[in-house]
Amino acid sequence: MKTNELRSEMARKNITQKDLAEILGKTEVTVCRNINSGRMTIEDATIISNSLGLTLERRAQIFLE
Repeated sequence: MKTNELRSEMARKNITQKDLAEILGKTEVTVCRNINSGRMTIEDATIISNSLGLTLERRAQIFLE
C-alpha cells in the first residue's frame, strides 16, 4: 500500500484519520496503525476507497502496487 498516496487523497477530500475511524467503526489508533504499517483488510480498503470516491485505477495504484 502506498501510504503517502492514501494520505494525499485523504487531504484532497478533507477526510482525517478520525473520520475514517468513524466510517470503519474502529478506533483512530487502529486506523493510524493500519495506514502507517501499510497493511489493512480488503474490506477496509474498499470502504476507504468508496468514502474517498476513488476510481478503480486509483484504488489499484494505492492499495495494490
